[in-house]
Amino acid sequence: MKKNNEVFLEDIIKVCEDKQAKEIKVYKLKDDFLADFLLILSANNFIHCKAISNDILATAKKFQEKYAGSEINCSPNVSGKPDSGWLIIDFNVFMVHIFIKDLRDYYKLDDFLENKAVIFHY
Repeated sequence: MKKNNEVFLEDIIKVCEDKQAKEIKVYKLKDDFLADFLLILSANNFIHCKAISNDILATAKKFQEKYAGSEINCSPNVSGKPDSGWLIIDFNVFMVHIFIKDLRDYYKLDDFLENKAVIFHY
């Protein structure tokens, strides 16, 4: 049976797929890290980044009651802005990184995570 965080993560992945996010990868972190999973995806442009983040946050709001009292934070902390090209949404048990492709290529977070995590979904 899947844990709540995995079910919720799958719901968020579905939102990203529906919004046509690119290069969706979920890393299951091996070591004691900030979260259990990192969901990393690319947006086509700043408007696409905003649309994806808005739908993720709307989905989280729908699940607030369902996951109340759990380790999942359905009122996540958001760092960055869509027009910066890199937005982070922190749900405690997993984090979502939305990149504009150029910034994803520049920061190479995927390369860093290859040694620190196992690809869980792509």
